[in-house]
Amino acid sequence: MSSNTSVSKLIQAEIDRDSIRIMSRLKKEKVSSWNSHKMKERDKILKKIEIIAKEYAEKIAIQFEGRTISYRGYFDYASNLSQALSLYNVLPEDKVLVFLDQSENIPIALLSILMSSAVYVPVDTSWPQQRIESIINDITPKVILTQLEYTGNFLHLQDVLVIDIEEHKKNNSKAGLSQLTPTSLSDTAIIFYTSGSTGEPKGVKLTYGNILSYLESASETYKFTPSDIHLSIAKYSFSISLFDLLLPFYCGGTLKIEPRQHLLNSETLVQFINTSTCFHMGPALLESLVKYAEDHNLVFPNISHVSSGGDMIPATLLERAKKLFPKAELWVIYGCTEVACMGTTWQVDRNEVTTKTLVGETFKHSSLLLLDDGYTPVKQGELGEVFFSGDGVSSGYLNRPDLNKEKFILIGQERYYATGDFGVLNERGELQLKGRKDFQIKINGIRIETEEIEYWLNKLEGIDKGSVIGARDLKEDLKIVAFVTTTINAVRQDENIVKSLLNKTLPDYMVPSKIYFIEELPLNTNGKLDRNRLIQLAEAKLKENHSAISVNDETSKELMEIWFNSGASGTIYDNSNFFDLGGDSLGAVQLVYAINNTFNLNCDFEFIYANPGFSTQVEAIKTGKVNNTILPETLIVPLNETRPNASESIYVTPGMDGHIVSFHNFGELFSDKWQVFGLLYPNFEGEVYETIEDIAKRLLNEILKVQKQGTYYLCGHSSGGIVSLEIARLLVQMGKKAVLVFVEARLYEKAPRKPLKDILMVYLKHKPKIILNNILNRKTKRYLANSLHQDTRAKHKESLTLEKLKGAFTLNKKQLQKYRTTHCNVQAMLIKSKDSIWWDALRQWPHDYGLGEYVNLVTILESTGDHVSIVMNKHNHRELVNVIESGLSKVE
Repeated sequence: MSSNTSVSKLIQAEIDRDSIRIMSRLKKEKVSSWNSHKMKERDKILKKIEIIAKEYAEKIAIQFEGRTISYRGYFDYASNLSQALSLYNVLPEDKVLVFLDQSENIPIALLSILMSSAVYVPVDTSWPQQRIESIINDITPKVILTQLEYTGNFLHLQDVLVIDIEEHKKNNSKAGLSQLTPTSLSDTAIIFYTSGSTGEPKGVKLTYGNILSYLESASETYKFTPSDIHLSIAKYSFSISLFDLLLPFYCGGTLKIEPRQHLLNSETLVQFINTSTCFHMGPALLESLVKYAEDHNLVFPNISHVSSGGDMIPATLLERAKKLFPKAELWVIYGCTEVACMGTTWQVDRNEVTTKTLVGETFKHSSLLLLDDGYTPVKQGELGEVFFSGDGVSSGYLNRPDLNKEKFILIGQERYYATGDFGVLNERGELQLKGRKDFQIKINGIRIETEEIEYWLNKLEGIDKGSVIGARDLKEDLKIVAFVTTTINAVRQDENIVKSLLNKTLPDYMVPSKIYFIEELPLNTNGKLDRNRLIQLAEAKLKENHSAISVNDETSKELMEIWFNSGASGTIYDNSNFFDLGGDSLGAVQLVYAINNTFNLNCDFEFIYANPGFSTQVEAIKTGKVNNTILPETLIVPLNETRPNASESIYVTPGMDGHIVSFHNFGELFSDKWQVFGLLYPNFEGEVYETIEDIAKRLLNEILKVQKQGTYYLCGHSSGGIVSLEIARLLVQMGKKAVLVFVEARLYEKAPRKPLKDILMVYLKHKPKIILNNILNRKTKRYLANSLHQDTRAKHKESLTLEKLKGAFTLNKKQLQKYRTTHCNVQAMLIKSKDSIWWDALRQWPHDYGLGEYVNLVTILESTGDHVSIVMNKHNHRELVNVIESGLSKVE
């Protein structure tokens, strides 16, 4: 690209009357109108939220998993945290990294950082460690806001203050509405990290002026009111999340936050939408929602606003959405992080049939030009690259001066951002997009630089050259596809191994759906890589589906077709994994619907993740056990992927009323040192295990099949700790070494009951609420165990991570009552819950729960939750794993 000066001269020389007419029509005096109301200081954002917090002090500001926070609480929490940041001498341009799970803490953290005039830098907790470290090195944060289970991730950082936001909320009293310190509109407010072409993510800086223009334009255009309930759907690490995390409070509404896995499950998503009034959603998820609603004859008259963007939206989808949301305004939003996420918007006309999707006109804070290759404005109807200017345009990329010169240029007296998108303008000055000029693609609304994927792909051992493109599958969904050539004498590469290696450096959404190994990459006549030919080859392969299944019956044929229509491609074998064949989370949602509709079953989202194999799904469909008991082939359940370099194994035993399902993905949180297994209790139909000793012997036989020597690490929750103790005793008798991890394991015989009057008071206080809750939640008790065994029981849906996955093989009280504990010469650690449960008050519990008399208790630690939720609530798993690993370092 030529210099800014030469570009300006070209523009000034070539602008013609048609271009001026188009520009004038687009602006419609927007910029002058905006500037006349423009604040000199950024505190307009916070002052407005402050006024709303005073006016609606007791109104619900945030809902999260049944919990609510009022406007007073929201503002108090943020004010307290802001004051703390100020005490830590956090100043303008100081970076505060936010590393939190999806919860009410995220909007609180954002507001507190803006209050302190610092820079909010959100980082997704699911990103690979290498990517996180890259961002930390780029920003050099002064503070990291996180939660207890993640604090250990940052202990190696020098001169960085790590704050546990939950602990801070507990330890601070109400601060009231704080006085705000004005800051310049040009100061950086937020940095969002997007995909980068150099192999590293790039940070886009948004100023306080950018955020103010965003909020003013959005609130004026969409006219949200205090009665609106906004459903938060976007990941908070992306810029569109501001639509959720700030805009509702700027308009006095309520923000509803839900766990992401529930948002991807259309059954639960529908429930959330029924209790909301507005939301923004990517096209792929909107397509899944519309399909689900059509299949179930649903409409949502409560919804007043639906917007979508971030990817191409089919006109047919907008037409179908009109019927689904009969009273809603439907909007398309187009933009990117570099223009404060929103550049143009277009309202779908309900009075006309939508045959073409537009992205509309600019907001008041921005204007645009369409330029040709010579940087000359094109005429109406002609193709040009989209350039944005105005108060929404970012101040640039962090630490990337060369890229700033390339992407942010002066045209005349205005600074423009070159989007790389092609578009045309119609006679009304409305923009329609027509593709890209570079290799950037968008998957589910997320911008991805294919060069970043190529960078890490080409660093892998044995790979000579890799090229990454976007290609359409059978359903015309865009997929990331990689073509790879290998080095001479390289060991034959496996697609899944390459994917797992890429997962160490790239987020899940950037790992290619398919990787094809070819002899050589195609070149064009100029000797350059022929990407168009690669795209054609990829799309042919994505649609070139085959069957290699051994059973040729109707169920298998129908399921195979469903797999292909849900995103899988290639050859399906009996042992094929849906996700290895290109399926993703949205494809899993589509798979669920198709299975239920085709076979009249009640399969759920979690079943697909737990049973991604083709033959497993066929068998479940044939037996009707998709939503019934599935008997496992072994009592040992892997809780993390196979780790060839793991030096130790640990075996997790659930409590009496628990199930290993509660520990789904628990093992993935352990460091690479650990291979983690879960144990199922062996009370299958026809098998009788009357004592703890019998159960322990059976489980030990299974463990010895997996591990022949070394130290045996046994982790038991509640009554599962007693089973682990008996397994350890058997190992010691065999001359082997065992180490015990007790999680809330208790010996009742060592805790005498309190006086009868105290017990009665406890029951009077708690039992009525428990009985009432059981009655009200009777419909949610869908977790049915093996009905063929007398000891199985119903489970609360809310108590498990994989709610309807069956096979609740458990203990019973008779087995525990028969067991007599004796001393076992093993080292052990006890992890107690930080919170008490109601029946704790029935007994006088010793500090060590009575375990110290029977094992060599080395250490006693604590972890978040009560006796049940310490393991049943997945949000407590990260901290629990950190405590386990820390505690084991103290046990020889």
